[in-house]
Amino acid sequence: ETGVQQASEVSVTYSPEYQKVIFHYINQVRDGRIISRLSPKQIRVVQEETAAGNYQYNNEKRAFVILEDVRKDDRIDYAYSVTGFNPVFGNHFTTSQYFTYGTPITNFFYSVFSSPAQPLQYALYNQASQPVVKDHNNLKLYHWSQPELKKYESVSGAPAWFDKYPYTTLTTFKSWAEVGSWGVKVFSNYRFPLDAPLKKKIDELRTQSKGNKDLYAELATRY
Repeated sequence: ETGVQQASEVSVTYSPEYQKVIFHYINQVRDGRIISRLSPKQIRVVQEETAAGNYQYNNEKRAFVILEDVRKDDRIDYAYSVTGFNPVFGNHFTTSQYFTYGTPITNFFYSVFSSPAQPLQYALYNQASQPVVKDHNNLKLYHWSQPELKKYESVSGAPAWFDKYPYTTLTTFKSWAEVGSWGVKVFSNYRFPLDAPLKKKIDELRTQSKGNKDLYAELATRY
């Protein structure tokens, strides 16, 4: 009974500037009978500003469907796609996936497709399972089928950076140098002319750091 309220809503968050949501189906399965609950009139869209309390606005929206008459032992089966890509990344793609969950998972599959012209570099952390990499319909497929999942357990007093759970990262970037070049281009859009006092301060910090880039970054950050 405690899960009825949670299962009564299908919700998807997206960025309308470059993404759209496609609901493929929402089915309610009761006693082996499939009841379709997807109706365009039931789809609601609201502004999702979860960080507004910190004066941070991301313009994300949430599309959701509230299901009526959901009962204990019903099964909610749904599928949707979020299409679109943030243009700030240009032609580069990066994603990550954790192999851990706090609730039991019966079947777990994770797949990423890429163009052969843009093969992905992947890395595994904390004994994460290896993917199967193969060609599929003129695409490169990176696939995990039933990888070992580690149960999530909160660790009291652990620092925020501590991470003991298996995960993988995939990216089209071939090196950190490429990441740096991409970042420089992005932040070049925010260059503004510096006034004379600030230029003077920058020269002072460079003189003080004597060519040591780490020290210069530390002095600039403290300033």
